[in-house]
Amino acid sequence: MASIFGPVGHCLTILSIIILLLNIISICIYCIPILCVRHLRTSNNLITVNVCFASILCASFWIIYFSLKMFLTNSFENQLDNFLLYIQTTVNCQSAFSLCVLSIYRFCSIIYGNKRWFNRRRSMILTVISQWIMAFLLPLPIWYTDSKTSSQSTYPIWIWIYNLCLIVILPTTFVAILDGLIFSHAHRSLRRVQSNVITHRSRLKKRNKHLLKRMFFMLIVSISGWTPLYIVTCLESLDISISPVIYRILYLLPLVAISIVLANLFLYNHFLRRYLKQRFFT
Repeated sequence: MASIFGPVGHCLTILSIIILLLNIISICIYCIPILCVRHLRTSNNLITVNVCFASILCASFWIIYFSLKMFLTNSFENQLDNFLLYIQTTVNCQSAFSLCVLSIYRFCSIIYGNKRWFNRRRSMILTVISQWIMAFLLPLPIWYTDSKTSSQSTYPIWIWIYNLCLIVILPTTFVAILDGLIFSHAHRSLRRVQSNVITHRSRLKKRNKHLLKRMFFMLIVSISGWTPLYIVTCLESLDISISPVIYRILYLLPLVAISIVLANLFLYNHFLRRYLKQRFFT
């Protein structure tokens, strides 16, 4: 990718590393109580732990990547090859696909909640395993890409379009479809409620509106975080000059998006927040 030059680039790189470290600390604060406290170890919480593990993998890779680019710029740039690009794509896929698995689990638990298979942890485990396998397999076409130098612009544009589809377009489209089906099911369920139960009907309507707002908010966050970086990468593959500083700024967007996802997990996990409050603030 574009090289980093000058103090501005170094400052943005350090800021990126700090954000990633804070994300990892937040993930640990979120995951440790869920894994250690029995009454928090529910299926709903465990599926969000998968999102956290994928985020840790992604954050750890980018911390190493940014550190090497900052301190070993010349030698590290010369080592940029298909393997590094494959790992980069894989960790980003894990982060994106984990949100897809979260939507799949939420969809199955709401639509097929009365079926025993979808209420078992075995189905959740198989879905998570499938996510990790797919995230390692789908970037494999990168191995068949020829690049003569370490410059990212030497890779063919189809690689970056493929990455854009793999990490941004397909996951967001998939999540949007599932979330739309969930909201449609909830809306139909609301209409089946007897009209004389006004209080219950009003509560369901308010919950559905809140669910819809949350769905679209997370979609916007995901699209806004990853899309600009991969679009600029596609432009660079066409030999369009991109400032290294712009690259560093765009790298911050997915990091902020991951932070918002983690904040969202904390915000809507009332049992975990209540446990942490009782454990450390009372």
